[in-house]
Amino acid sequence: MVSIVIPCHNAEHWIAETLQSCIDQTYRPIEIIVVDDASADASANVVRDIAERNPGLIQLVHNERRGASAARNMGFRLSRGAYVQFLDADDLLAPEKIQFQVNAALREPESILCGPWKWWSWDGKTWVSTPSNREMDPNADLMQQWLEGRYYAAHALLWPRTVLDQIGGWDETLASFQDGDLFIRAVLKGYSFHHVAEGLSYYRIAYSGGSISSQRSLASLQSRVKVLEAVEAEL
Repeated sequence: MVSIVIPCHNAEHWIAETLQSCIDQTYRPIEIIVVDDASADASANVVRDIAERNPGLIQLVHNERRGASAARNMGFRLSRGAYVQFLDADDLLAPEKIQFQVNAALREPESILCGPWKWWSWDGKTWVSTPSNREMDPNADLMQQWLEGRYYAAHALLWPRTVLDQIGGWDETLASFQDGDLFIRAVLKGYSFHHVAEGLSYYRIAYSGGSISSQRSLASLQSRVKVLEAVEAEL
């Protein structure tokens, strides 16, 4: 089984499309766990309606406002899958994303599966996919690329449950850079990454542009410093 864990906070405009991209996955069995992080909008109602139309597939749970990482950890604790797919409430998976990565996992059972990702952006008329200029080259040094600002988007990865157990899940103290922290901890622990070229996903850029991880608030910068200091100490 593959567990898809979705933290959700005020995502009523996007969550239906995100869930549909999960329902449309060619791979089975899957379970979809949506952790509503105290949304003030209609997100929970949207999820509940879709869950009722897909009995047994989607689990909706509620959490007090503790942030996306706490919601992801909660979803992980509730999950049953041998592999875990984290997906933000506004991002998308291509229909065969999980299928291709699970097929590769059968050959690389100890590896973290990764794949290409594209921006999902508004061109003024409709949502379109465009290539990312931040993608990692799977054949080059991952640490060096990470330090240069390249990365695998969180939803580009498919995690073996055993790896998440061993590296300790998501750091709930970070205001941003959370996926970068999880990724680099796995790199530093020596886990291998297996790139699956067909395992495509999409990273939505909101109308206003950017994302939480691109913010330069004091809390965001403090989070980056904390992660970099931990990496420096480990190196």
